Formats: sequence, structure tokens, C-alpha cells
Amino acid sequence: EGEFDIIRPKKDKKGNRRYTKDDIQKIRYIFHLVKEKGYTLDGAREVIAQGKDKGFDKVEAVQKLQEIKNFLINLKNELQGKNDT
Repeated sequence: EGEFDIIRPKKDKKGNRRYTKDDIQKIRYIFHLVKEKGYTLDGAREVIAQGKDKGFDKVEAVQKLQEIKNFLINLKNELQGKNDT
């Protein structure tokens, strides 16, 4: 939250941060830009500032598709293992 002003978690009386689903989605997008796309933190900040931050939904969709792909690969491997016996 110190690096990106788009992340603003609410704080409870004790000062604990309470992240919303929207905050988590934004954090995933920043992670995607930095770790998967190779942007620096400054570069990711620039992408977001330029309004190219519409990719929040895409990141979530890609993650879901990756989960489905992994499930299907595991299912295929299990089925192939049963056919070998």
C-alpha cells in the first residue's frame, strides 16, 4: 500500500488491515505486472497511472484458466494411469 495508492485497505480499531476482494484483485494485478510481465515497480505504477489498469479482470481469468488447465492435466494423467493397468 505504500508503493501503490490504488491499494487502500481499511483498518480496524486495533490497526489491523482488512483487505477487500477488490484490494486483493489489485495486488494480484500488480504481482502480474511485476513478476510475470517483468515491469519494475515504477513501470507498473506508470501502467496503472496511464489507465491501463483495466487488466484486473484478465489476471483473475488467467488464474482461473490455469487452475482448470492443471485440473485437466491431473485428470488426464490419472486416466492414463488407469488405462495402463
